[in-house]
Amino acid sequence: MANAAPYQYPNPAPDGIPRDYPDTVETWGTDFSNTIDAILKIEKDALKQACQYTSPEAKAAIHIHCGHISWWQSELATVIYDLMRPGSDLASEYTDLHDIFFRRWNASIRSTAEGAFVSRCQHLSNIHHNRYDSYENQLCSFNHPSCVTGYGEIRQAIATYANGICPTVHNRFELKGLIGWGTYGIVFLAYENQKPYAIKVQPYFTINSDVIWQSPRQPYPPSVAPLYTAMAGFTQENYVPLEAYVLILLRSSKRFPKFKLVYTHDMFTSMVMEACGLVNPNDYGEAEHKFLKRNRRKYPSYKGSDLIAKKRTSLGEKQANKLSTQLLEAMAFLLDMHICHVDLSHQNYAVDEKLNTKLLDMGLIQFGHEEPDFWKEQTVHIAHYEKFMTPELAVELFKDEWVDKDYNATRTLFVPLGHDDRNLNVWQLASLTYELLHGYSPWDDKQWSADIQDLYHYRNGRDAGQKRRRYKKIRARRRRIINESLPVHEDLTQDCSDALQMMLQKDVDQRPNLAELESVPWFGQWSYRDKRAFDRNQLF
Repeated sequence: MANAAPYQYPNPAPDGIPRDYPDTVETWGTDFSNTIDAILKIEKDALKQACQYTSPEAKAAIHIHCGHISWWQSELATVIYDLMRPGSDLASEYTDLHDIFFRRWNASIRSTAEGAFVSRCQHLSNIHHNRYDSYENQLCSFNHPSCVTGYGEIRQAIATYANGICPTVHNRFELKGLIGWGTYGIVFLAYENQKPYAIKVQPYFTINSDVIWQSPRQPYPPSVAPLYTAMAGFTQENYVPLEAYVLILLRSSKRFPKFKLVYTHDMFTSMVMEACGLVNPNDYGEAEHKFLKRNRRKYPSYKGSDLIAKKRTSLGEKQANKLSTQLLEAMAFLLDMHICHVDLSHQNYAVDEKLNTKLLDMGLIQFGHEEPDFWKEQTVHIAHYEKFMTPELAVELFKDEWVDKDYNATRTLFVPLGHDDRNLNVWQLASLTYELLHGYSPWDDKQWSADIQDLYHYRNGRDAGQKRRRYKKIRARRRRIINESLPVHEDLTQDCSDALQMMLQKDVDQRPNLAELESVPWFGQWSYRDKRAFDRNQLF
């Protein structure tokens, strides 16, 4: 399983260099396996110089730095190159997966003028005089911040990210301003030949930087992978962010932004893609726009979250049906490649002027070769996930051992509650659909309270009294999730009510999977409606 226990320190291999991952990790691609061998040799050589290699301290240091790598034996970045390469062991073992990856890849690179030549920064590193996206650079280690907040307050971070963009981007595109930002990335609006593009900029980490433990930054699965280019006759090996890789594979679907290019330069990567859901200043007026820094204007992208305010939705059933159906289409297109988007939210999809929906942010995904790879032994809970509270998680959080931890938590809780990411994904879609229809989350209070505000505010308060009041409301909702039937607005159609009741079943074993959800009669009904009903501007 993906969350296997840490591997115990092994006996030395015949070459005298102990491997800190088992030789039986057969689901790695050969490229990643060879890269890890090279990285571990660098780490061990450095440790040998620092202390007696045979000492217990040296062995412990090696294990702390490297012993966790076997956890990621089913990460997409470790296998994607081999899954697409005909004749590889992985392509031969997982033939269906290989076929769909291979078909979508070739269709994608043939559909654009760039082809497979999508990684465009040609500047050379001062360290090894190779490109920043080269194999040689993957052996180097960097330890800069991964989150936007690590670069100072937001204005300072925006300036740092903008300055980190490859100079080639500045020469080719005209940067107009800011679309928005998230935990890791900042998105700028740019134009080329009067066509708008979104440029998502985020910190760049090599494979060595990701997988080797560097305090205070914990190890992560690799975030880059070698670009498969053989079919295009292009042989240079470029490592690109996994998110860019996935977006290339999604080009044939209308439910995702069209990816164009990526530039990896020094500490940052800049991914150029279609700008989705932009708000036209001529339609909404100057008051809708904010100025963040001098004349740098914010050009917001219309998100699902803009359709709901203070527990009031701007949508009727037919409009909500269109958004939910298209999100379902996006999830199904991903799952064909055994990929699950694990960060569904109203912030992570854009809505154009005809309510066409595109799922954004492929930075948080779960991949699995086989069924067990989607199983997680723990459930992650943060305040922003409160709207997705399931009955089984609510039961756990009522246990004495979790009450104080939940009330006093400032960040993430890891609850020992197993789940399948794909099933949790369906519950998330159901919760978003319910909110689009009602204006509030399942089992939540119907009326807006300025004191309580949104569900995710429950861990904060201007004083202890407000925090207690908010937490009391959260616990009351969790009790309703466990004990009460799902309340559905009486004006909704029977098909809609049936779909909500089916998706939000209290018994996890009775909930539909994604394939079963595609056959639910309610989904897709928007396509029979008058197209004039889906004019975004008329909703306000």
